[in-house]
Amino acid sequence: MTKKTFELINYFFNENVIVTELKLSSENDGKILWVKINSATREVEELTFLSSKSERVNDNDIFVRIFENAELRSDKFFAKFQHNQEGQILMVSELEQVPQIVLDKIEEYLSSKH
Repeated sequence: MTKKTFELINYFFNENVIVTELKLSSENDGKILWVKINSATREVEELTFLSSKSERVNDNDIFVRIFENAELRSDKFFAKFQHNQEGQILMVSELEQVPQIVLDKIEEYLSSKH
């Protein structure tokens, strides 16, 4: 298995779902990817990114990312993730606190898909 390297940019999670933004290494096109991981099944789904913007709501900066069939709205602490008919409130995590099992799952997914 060829190891694909990436840099984690953002990590959002709750007990049901993980949403990550990552950047592939320059050897792997330097592309930005968004992936959703089902916490129970560990199934990985790549999200198709469409656009992003920033909004100011009650003196709080809200970052909005629009995907095909999904939307993620976040501030410094929490995020709201709407995917198909499913809505989730997620916590924003410090990147140093991302569990190794999640990093391994992303690496496994990248090795099979990219």
